Amino acid sequence: MKEDRRGRFLSTGDQAAKGNYGLLDQIQALRWTSENIAAFGGDPLRITVFGSGAGASCVNLLTLSHYSEGNRWSNSTKGLFQRAIAQSGTALSSWAVSFQPAKYARMLARKVGCNLEDTVELVGCLQRKHYKELVDQDIQPARYHIAFGPVIDGDVIPDDPQILMEQGEFLNYDIMLGVNQGEGLKFVELIVDNENGVQANDFDYAVSSFVDDLYGYPEGKDILRETIKFMYTDWADRHNPETRRKTLLALFTDHQWVAPAVATADLHSSFGSPTYFYAFYHHCQTDQVPPWADAAHGDEIPYVFGLPMIGPTELFPCNFSKNDVMLSAVVMTYWTNFAKTGYDDTTKDY
Repeated sequence: MKEDRRGRFLSTGDQAAKGNYGLLDQIQALRWTSENIAAFGGDPLRITVFGSGAGASCVNLLTLSHYSEGNRWSNSTKGLFQRAIAQSGTALSSWAVSFQPAKYARMLARKVGCNLEDTVELVGCLQRKHYKELVDQDIQPARYHIAFGPVIDGDVIPDDPQILMEQGEFLNYDIMLGVNQGEGLKFVELIVDNENGVQANDFDYAVSSFVDDLYGYPEGKDILRETIKFMYTDWADRHNPETRRKTLLALFTDHQWVAPAVATADLHSSFGSPTYFYAFYHHCQTDQVPPWADAAHGDEIPYVFGLPMIGPTELFPCNFSKNDVMLSAVVMTYWTNFAKTGYDDTTKDY
């Protein structure tokens, strides 16, 4: 997740800078859309929001915020939008919400010469800085977390997303969400030399680092490490370095994407609300992706927007095939059918 969002999500944890300004911007844009889309031939009662990664977690957070309720076309149960698509991210992802915003706000302030005790003065000092000086600062959050992002402010996000979901706060929306098969590719690439697979000692190191980075309390860490190693070892092929690489990729994919997505879908559907789940397994052919990789984070995006029908771009320098074009047509049909009716006819043969 890029950390160039600090101006829109910086929070001091108090009234000086409550935070969630980025979410409020999104809500205002949705309010404008809801009030004006009819003039462009749209239906204010059939608005769908969707996003990928950090955008998906924001989409999910919007469904949990009372700020999204109500428009002048309907009662409050219809809200500023009616359906949501969360691609590879939910409000339960470890990087969806910043739980220590004041800490990172002060880190940024120190780096730019605004190390003031009074938060009102601190924010005023930051506001007088050139934006580039702020965004150029390297603020490193704890691994698998974010420094600047949405916060639990008791207002826009009134409580922990898990609690809000358990209370059924997002039941007024039809939701479609899903994950890609190999979301955790970047974590495997960063941790170990994996061109020829993952050696046993590298696997152990990766699991130990994973546990240390996520859990601050020493109690139970050893048991947790051994449990993860046991669960993510293919015992029928445990001496194969390529198999270790595959299971390590599955560990990061499961923790950062699959588990939060499944939990979100389960909570939403447990109240009887329309819930759809997808798994994306395909990625385009490109020299930038190792041949052993599965569909990584963001690999569904070109198919959602029909890029195979247009051709490669700087962001997606893919060798699109006819099969890619066909798959993109199917994906766009699923997405647009959901936006139109909230229901996709899964019995139809595409």
